[in-house]
Amino acid sequence: MLRTILAAVGVLLLIFVAYAAWVIIGASDSTGVRPAVTSEILSGRIRVTVTLSGVESEHEITEIIFPREFGDKLEITAPMGFRLTPYKLEDTSEPNSAEASEWVASANRRDIRWTGSVTLPPDVPVVLEFPIRYRIKGKSTLRFQYEHTIGVSGQIAFFNVPVEITED
Repeated sequence: MLRTILAAVGVLLLIFVAYAAWVIIGASDSTGVRPAVTSEILSGRIRVTVTLSGVESEHEITEIIFPREFGDKLEITAPMGFRLTPYKLEDTSEPNSAEASEWVASANRRDIRWTGSVTLPPDVPVVLEFPIRYRIKGKSTLRFQYEHTIGVSGQIAFFNVPVEITED
């Protein structure tokens, strides 16, 4: 009986070690890899092209943030696949705290936040277009969050895209 229990524990331990090794190898697929990005200011839109090279599996853009001060002047809206998602208390680690309430209010005043999903296949350029109503001279940065699923876990990384409008 004891031998059977020890054998079962040994098998479970071996499965756990194999899974952990698989997760670590999967994580190394995108560790330190940053997408190549470009931005263009076109008539009525900002076009961002993202190419993720040096990886073997798909990643996903899940969140985009743009400073509200410039975004409101442009009347920028979300690209396809994304929707306006203001921060909520549930997005914080302690939703009932005064600090959380203060942070949510401050973040929503400071940033425009869109959530959604766009797949980044390896070595394939992906184009996101942000409609803008006004072409106002200025400079800012779009901040992207992208993710990679590894087993039941995953990896989150970020990249920034400079946006500069040089003429009205």
